This record gives sequence, C-alpha cells and structure tokens, in this order.
Amino acid sequence: MLAEGEESIGLTQTGALNRALVRASVERFPAWWCMEMGPPHREDEVTGLCEVHDLARRMRLLRKTGRSLVTTKRGRSLLRDPAALRAAVAPNLLAADGFAGAVQELAAAALLGGGRLIDRDELLARVHAAIVAEGWNAAGKPPDVRDVHVYAWNAIRLAEALELLTYEHEYDRETHTSRGELTLTPAGREALRLALRSRAVD
Repeated sequence: MLAEGEESIGLTQTGALNRALVRASVERFPAWWCMEMGPPHREDEVTGLCEVHDLARRMRLLRKTGRSLVTTKRGRSLLRDPAALRAAVAPNLLAADGFAGAVQELAAAALLGGGRLIDRDELLARVHAAIVAEGWNAAGKPPDVRDVHVYAWNAIRLAEALELLTYEHEYDRETHTSRGELTLTPAGREALRLALRSRAVD
C-alpha cells in the first residue's frame, strides 16, 4: 500500500480504496479472502485490507489529498527500511490506553506465554478472568465477557492481517459449535514483545 501510494492511490466516491487495489491485495495476501466466492468488489469486504488501511492512516503513513491517498514522507522513509517499519508498527498493534489497552496488553501477554498452538476460547477466558481480577468495572459491575472478547479480538484481527499470527477455525454443523487455534509467527512474537516493551517504557 505504501509503495502504491508513492504514485497515489485512487479512492472511490465514498473514500474507499479502489477495486483494482482491493483485488490486487487479495492476490498478494490470499489468506485475506476466499477466492471460491469470486473476487471482492469493495474494500469493506476484505477485513485484512481494512485493518492495514486503518493502521497506515493512524500512523500517518498515508494521507488523503482530494480523491487520492499518497504516501507521506515518513511512510516513504519506513518503506525503504523494513526493520524500522516493523519497529514503528509494533507499538500500534495495541490500543493506546484505557480498558481497550488493558485488554489487549493481557491478550498479547497470553499469546506470548502460550505454546505453539493456543486455543482461542481458552485465551479469551484467561483475558476476561485477568481483567476482572485487575478490578476493572463499570457502574460497580465487572466487565462483560463480550466486551472483553471484542477488544481482544480487535488486536488479534490486526495481527492476523499483518501475518503476525495465523488463525485456524472449525465449525461443527451437528453441534453448532466452533473451535479455533492461534499460532504466533516468529515475527509476531518479536512484534508483540516490542509492543509490550514500548508500553513498559512509556
């Protein structure tokens, strides 16, 4: 995306990425899309692309000018230095602060402390138990399981989009239950360590 933005990326009337880039993205990152459904038509159909686009905008690596996106000076500099880009991205893998930040820090720590394969439901249960134990509450009540899961999953979804982890899941049609397993890549382990280290330093 940063490379494309050096020449400028055309946007749709609604400000979304153009169809050609959307389709090129799923060819480059096939895990983002099931091609059996045919090619995607819009950016909002491809979760991984939405996550990366949002990250690049939040980090001010891309900026909007008219009906186009262009790579910023900082974006061009990081594009030419992959190690610096990884280091810059790492702190942005987790929400900045507050409840979302606390949940995502715990999720990152749980991922790093897990084995090679990490059960999704066990991970989310551990994060919920830990956030309750830390004393977070709203109107005197402990955080709802669903709220904790949403914030934890936001961080996991971004990490998956960046290929820092893989998520394999199965659905049993007979019992209507699903199970999933998360696996951190070596790059993912390093990125989460950097993310947590940056929080400790701050």
